[in-house]
Amino acid sequence: MNYKTISKLAFSGLMAGFLSACSPEPPDQKSGNGTADQDYLEISFEDGPNQGVHRYIPGDSAAAGVSLSYSKPNDLSFFAAADIRSQQGDLQISSVRRFTKGPLVEGANNATSWLVKKSGAASKKPLDCGRLEMRDTSNTQPYQAVYGTYLDCGPTEITRLDDWQSDATGQFRRVEGWYQDRVRLQVSMDDAPFETIDTTIVVKFSILQRQP
Repeated sequence: MNYKTISKLAFSGLMAGFLSACSPEPPDQKSGNGTADQDYLEISFEDGPNQGVHRYIPGDSAAAGVSLSYSKPNDLSFFAAADIRSQQGDLQISSVRRFTKGPLVEGANNATSWLVKKSGAASKKPLDCGRLEMRDTSNTQPYQAVYGTYLDCGPTEITRLDDWQSDATGQFRRVEGWYQDRVRLQVSMDDAPFETIDTTIVVKFSILQRQP
């Protein structure tokens, strides 16, 4: 089964942007792959239902979009994308989540889990540093749902971290970065049993992070 699709689209409004081609390396800030102050989100899959390089934009729900946040009590940063779709609308991702330890810093930000660390045998389980989900709500794909779990939990590389600025709504700053990981996809097909696909995902982003 050939799932491959390539789609391109600039974000409109706040999510306007220009995406670079898929690469496991950090985006070249001087190459013209992206302009300095535009939001973008690029996700590439080596294999699986969303195989290829795609630009994603928010869907129609109130929760749609991309965000970065920091939880001081838990001392972790949270990258999240919800209800995003490709240009043509036929590729959908319900959610992408990734956790890193502590406040964001330029350079490598080590992955962490939002779960409390357990002692004993349970502490040897793989780190649950994030997940992704896809649902075929428009019934255009040969699958019903996809559940993905990160396997390697490598660092998130932050390549740009501006100083905080203020406006009437609070503080904001631009953050750019990327991460790569192996992901195990559990795919619920329309007319077949579950399929398991191990693939590589690369996520690149430029986001205007906001806080009250």
